[in-house]
Amino acid sequence: MESSLISKLQSSDFANIHHHFLSHLRPFSPFLNSKSTTTTTTRKPNRSSSSSSSSSSIRSLAKQFLPFLNRVLSILPKILSVSSSDLETTSLRELFDTYRLCLDCLECVSSQLACKFYSIHLQRVRMVHCFVAQAMWREAVDESFSILQSLPAGLEGRYLPDLGKTGGGDQDFCGLVVEIVLSVVKCVSMSQSKDGREYRRVLDLVEELTPWFRVLDANTYEKLHRVLVSHLYRCTLFLVEELACFDGDLVCTFCVATLTEYAKSSMKDQTLKCGRRICSSLFSQKENGSSFVVGVLMCVLDTIAAECKVETENTFIEFVELVSYCANKCRITSKDLCTAVANHLNKMAGDFRQVLEPLNLILRLYATGLNFTGCNIQSSGSDSTTSKSTDDESAFEILLDDGDELQHLATSLGLLDNYFHINSKENKVSFSAKHKDTVGQICSHMESDYEATMAFAQKNGKAYLLLYLNALKFLCQPLAELVNLERVQIIAESEAISSSAKLCHIQNALHQFCDVFLFCHCCTSENKREEFDENNKAISSVAVAAFTLSFRTRINMQKSANFIKHVISNGWIQLQGLKFLFVNLHNIGVILYRKRQLKEASKAIKLCCRASWARVSFLCQMFLEKSKGLHDDLSEDAITDFVMEACKESSFLLDIVHQFDSGRVKSIVMSSLENWSAAANLFNMLPCPTALVKQWVKIECKLSKDDIEDKFSTFHCLLSSSANVSKRTLGIILEQELLAYEEMKALSPELCQKMQMKIFNILLQDVFITKDSCLQKSRILIRKGKALRACGTEGLKDCIHCFSEAISTINDMYGETCSRDIPVCHQLAVSYCLRALCIQEAEPTSKRVLQDIRAALNLWLSIHIPECSSTADQHDLLSKNTMLLLYNIVDLLSLKGYTKFHLDIYKLIIRLFKWKNVPLEKCLAILWEYRRINHALCTSPINEAFIMAFTEHCGENSKVIDFWISCIKGSQPLLVGFLQIFSFLFANLPQGSCHYKSSFRVDITVDEVKDTAEKLISRVPVSSHSVFLAGYLYYDLCERLTSNGRLIEALSFAKQAHQLRSKLFQEKFSQKYTSGLSDLQTFRLVATEVWSFSTISWELESCDLSPWNVLRCYLESTLQVGIIHEMIGNGTEAEALLCWGKMISSSQDLPLFIVSFSSMLGKLYCKKRIWDLAEKELQTAKQVMVDSSADISCLKCRLILEATIDQQLGDLYRSRLDCTTENLSIKRLSFAENLYKSALDKLNLSEWKNSVSSPEESCAESILSRNQLDAVTLFSTGEVTKVKMETKSRKAKKSSQNLPQEQCLISQNNSRLTRSKYRSCQDKSVSVQGEEQAGLTKYSNGKYVPAGTDPFSQKGSHVDVKSSMADVGSEITCLCNKMKCWHCLPIEVMESGLVNNFIFMKWEFVRRRLSLRLLTGIGKCLGGRGEIHETHEIFLQSIFVLIGRNPFSYGSSYVRPNFLLDLIGKEIPGDVFSVEHAAIIYNICWFSLKNYRSQDTRNICCDQSHIQITKIISWLMLAFVLCREVPIIFQKVKLWFGLV
Repeated sequence: MESSLISKLQSSDFANIHHHFLSHLRPFSPFLNSKSTTTTTTRKPNRSSSSSSSSSSIRSLAKQFLPFLNRVLSILPKILSVSSSDLETTSLRELFDTYRLCLDCLECVSSQLACKFYSIHLQRVRMVHCFVAQAMWREAVDESFSILQSLPAGLEGRYLPDLGKTGGGDQDFCGLVVEIVLSVVKCVSMSQSKDGREYRRVLDLVEELTPWFRVLDANTYEKLHRVLVSHLYRCTLFLVEELACFDGDLVCTFCVATLTEYAKSSMKDQTLKCGRRICSSLFSQKENGSSFVVGVLMCVLDTIAAECKVETENTFIEFVELVSYCANKCRITSKDLCTAVANHLNKMAGDFRQVLEPLNLILRLYATGLNFTGCNIQSSGSDSTTSKSTDDESAFEILLDDGDELQHLATSLGLLDNYFHINSKENKVSFSAKHKDTVGQICSHMESDYEATMAFAQKNGKAYLLLYLNALKFLCQPLAELVNLERVQIIAESEAISSSAKLCHIQNALHQFCDVFLFCHCCTSENKREEFDENNKAISSVAVAAFTLSFRTRINMQKSANFIKHVISNGWIQLQGLKFLFVNLHNIGVILYRKRQLKEASKAIKLCCRASWARVSFLCQMFLEKSKGLHDDLSEDAITDFVMEACKESSFLLDIVHQFDSGRVKSIVMSSLENWSAAANLFNMLPCPTALVKQWVKIECKLSKDDIEDKFSTFHCLLSSSANVSKRTLGIILEQELLAYEEMKALSPELCQKMQMKIFNILLQDVFITKDSCLQKSRILIRKGKALRACGTEGLKDCIHCFSEAISTINDMYGETCSRDIPVCHQLAVSYCLRALCIQEAEPTSKRVLQDIRAALNLWLSIHIPECSSTADQHDLLSKNTMLLLYNIVDLLSLKGYTKFHLDIYKLIIRLFKWKNVPLEKCLAILWEYRRINHALCTSPINEAFIMAFTEHCGENSKVIDFWISCIKGSQPLLVGFLQIFSFLFANLPQGSCHYKSSFRVDITVDEVKDTAEKLISRVPVSSHSVFLAGYLYYDLCERLTSNGRLIEALSFAKQAHQLRSKLFQEKFSQKYTSGLSDLQTFRLVATEVWSFSTISWELESCDLSPWNVLRCYLESTLQVGIIHEMIGNGTEAEALLCWGKMISSSQDLPLFIVSFSSMLGKLYCKKRIWDLAEKELQTAKQVMVDSSADISCLKCRLILEATIDQQLGDLYRSRLDCTTENLSIKRLSFAENLYKSALDKLNLSEWKNSVSSPEESCAESILSRNQLDAVTLFSTGEVTKVKMETKSRKAKKSSQNLPQEQCLISQNNSRLTRSKYRSCQDKSVSVQGEEQAGLTKYSNGKYVPAGTDPFSQKGSHVDVKSSMADVGSEITCLCNKMKCWHCLPIEVMESGLVNNFIFMKWEFVRRRLSLRLLTGIGKCLGGRGEIHETHEIFLQSIFVLIGRNPFSYGSSYVRPNFLLDLIGKEIPGDVFSVEHAAIIYNICWFSLKNYRSQDTRNICCDQSHIQITKIISWLMLAFVLCREVPIIFQKVKLWFGLV
């Protein structure tokens, strides 16, 4: 049986193990039961006398079971010592019950054993250990106390037996007792019970255990006592952490007991660490300001202090460190805790006074610091609870109110100063302004003083000094914070802060911290200075506070300043500390500056600059370390910002010092630039010292007062001898100086100009002289050239020479490889471009202008920057000044009429906008805003080259008018200006008449344009931009009114446009007259703007109004006003304007304007019958056209000008008939006729044919033969009426070739056209549906519909043709399909939606108007020779050109003459050819009446030979209305109308 049980134990078969053991040990039952009944309070074996049978029974049991019990009791501890995770709970309890059963059985037979009385207790202690191993803390404690109860009885109320009565000399028994107590303490510490009685029981056990430890030998004592201390420490921490669950006295008592035991143990050196950990747990409590916390804290400090009194000085040093820790923790808690701890520290200091000086004084410093912190907490607490009123005291005021505390502080500091002798030789180590020693010398003086006179030169003297420094830091930090917080009130000498003596006490404390800090640093080796890192963080705040107070107390100001200098120069503070100094010193300086205390402000700002430059140097050094793998978080942007701050602060210092001592300015600027140069040598990408240099130049300009003597020096003279300034940094500084003088010209023009030239020469002769600096040299040459040009036109030759030398420098160095380097290529292009602009002013006729522009454009176009490359800096380089140059170039070329380069320029502009991520829609709006998408005097408002370039990037949708409107609709002036340019061509077309919704408005009224313009110029002040836009609105409105014959109104708007543009012209240009000629020059200020664009602030999305753009607008308006004056008969005004415009145009070699002004002068002189001058002007214009044919790139403009000149020459020759004989007159008539025909041929060239003017030829597949035109489609109020004409007999076909008058589809309900009715028709659109012609692409829903889908291109015998008709109530103007009416064209153009078609329509309008004048001239020549029928044919052709859809098809189309004659006599509301219409009517009537004879003698050659007189009268009435504002026609019509 026994072997089976032992086998179960060994095999871990614990099922019912207790039951099996109980069955096997059943013989012990009588003795166990009797023992349990007789033993109540103690567990003792039954040793009373018994019968011999009982003794024999026990002896028998012992013999039988003792080996078994011993075997089992050796196995069970091994099993139960393993972790409980390996045993089930049921098995665990079974085993412990079995263990207890075996121990009880062993105790029954113990009387038969030869052993000590506590042998069984040893076995039971082993079971306690098993309970502990299984974390059964409660069972272990109960068993431990059960064992203690079974020991011999001790004193009443005690747990342990009496040591004297229980074998006090037996160390094993003593060890047993100690071990039991240690088990109890361990279990309580591990169980973390919240029952306070258990911890009190532990305290009792520990107290009773003390004598028992004395019996043990030293090794055992040390070992066991260490265990006890460890468990007590654990209990203490738990009690402190759960302070809210226990009584405060209990926790205090436990802390005292723990610390006391620590002090008695071998771990007494850990006592302070234990105390610190306890304090740390206290401060981690949520309610760390409660009375319990305060009580425990005081208890801990008192206990440790009591131990320190009997220990070494090292212990007290550690105690002070603990006090420092607690004080710093109290600082962030409540005022009550700070006050309580401060009072307690003062009490402790009094207790230490006679024992440990000066440490008692150090404790007082901590107490004072806590009181000061309490003031701060009190102030902030009041702010947080209630809104602070004006009567509330600040923390600083509360502090000053406590005079006793400050006095005690002064006393303590005095005693400490005397003790440590830091300033015993103050005259030797003072920070006076006269002290010139280096920091190393200062430190050597302090060190010698330390060795000679320091009273505490013992082993721990230095440690005491560090304690002193830390205490001063604790004291001064809140003081410094308060001072810095109340900086404004202190410096402003506020009445609330009026106690100078109290401020001196605070300043003394701050200075003492500075002195001790400096002393410790100087007396400590480099490798041990990391001890001061924490103090380094506080030194910045303390130094600033001491410096602030010195401005109020007027004491030790220089000492405070010098200390800040040493702190900065010796690198005692890092980046954040330097930043703190920079910000606070700057604020101090600003406060003093505002109080006009300039000298004091300069001191603060000077220190601020020192800190700022130290920070820059520190960052640059960090950047170098970053390249070595250090400081990964450092960014270049941060360094850039700090450099800019440093330069800005240095410039502020210059400004302050200049106001009271200008003599010091030079040294300050030199020092600042040397600091910048030193940093630039470390960091190559350092930004330029722009602000600093600008301030220096500004001061120089103020000092000069236009006195330009040589006393003003450049930075080259100041810095060239400095070892800290390299050649590279000197060049950068000089360039900044150059830029500053350029920007400061307004202050002292002559000085700035002279200094600029001096700097240019220095840079070119002394700095940029090596081969690798040729790029910099060329850049300086460019800037010199721009500077020379900005000074006036006198230096144009030198200016051109500089640009030429820059070009040569780059070409000589790089040759053909320059295009590979983007900066080089760009700079060379800029040089070419600037030289071109300069040559234009010096030699306007030079061909080099275009050559240089071509070279610049080629270079820019060769630059390729991949989209994926990160070259933002190169994008900026190209976009900033390149765009302005391109604007100037495109304006100049547009002024000259040379457009061959426009496509390349537009490509570059679009590329620059894309590089800058500016939407191309914005690009279009900007270019349209300043009218940079066409050339001067061009009929087309949009250059074909621009449309091509833009389409490449924006696709086909950019060709649609709606796209253009969407780009500019954000600006009302731009939108109105764009719409009115085309809207007058659609005057007979109301909005909504088309089959698709378009954003193009045809109802732009005169009043709407006027209101838009007036809003622009009514702003105060009126900007040049607004004037420019308003001028264009008035200019285009004048063109619109002129086409409608409203010349009086047109003249008023033309004058307004001219007045606005004259204002811009006078701002940009001045004129000098030499020998009767005008030398046009840009004003000096304007030249500065134009030639200094690389230095001005400019955004890519903004725009620039160049002088060339202004000149173009001015000349266009001058020509416009002159033309209208000529039309209405104001010859004198017209002549003055035209001569003036011609003079300006000639001075600038502008062929377009020269021809236009000369031809108009010729026309004017012809009217005045000054034949020689007229011929001279016209011949001049013709010669200029011949000479400039290659320069005027626009073919259509060139053809229009040539045709105009021929027309006016023809008019001249025809008008001179009265001055010669008849034969000669006939010859001149023939010569004039030839000129007219030659001009007409130029207007009928194939270049004019397009989808608008000749749709059949532009879209051949949609041409319809005459035999296919079998239908006429009428549009009546939006409905389509199809008239199908079936195939008829040959006779019917023959008769249909000559349509009767009633089939001409002309309404007969013609109401009389009055003047008011006509004006209303001009401002309002007339609903007209037009003929849809082949060749015009349709536009619908933002998409294109090919021309092949047009009904005209469909095959079949029935084709629907649309005609035009007027609105209800007005006359219908429709033509048969054979003729294709001109008035159908607006609908077709609108339906196409294409910008090109709108442009073609404008061209067609101009071409037809000129063609009509030429036909009129031919008709007069023919009529003058008596060729009546030929004259009639010309009249018919004129009518066809006026009304027909395709004037090119006149000879190939047959239209009945009567049909055309009927059309010419009908009113056409909204007709853009109203003046020409009136002229044709007048000429037909005049010719008919002139040749009017009796019917018998009349030679009837055609229908015009027998026009009824009633019809002539009605025609003259219509002409009378149409030409009422054209005097020359109006007077003739009026005369003939009266005669008739």
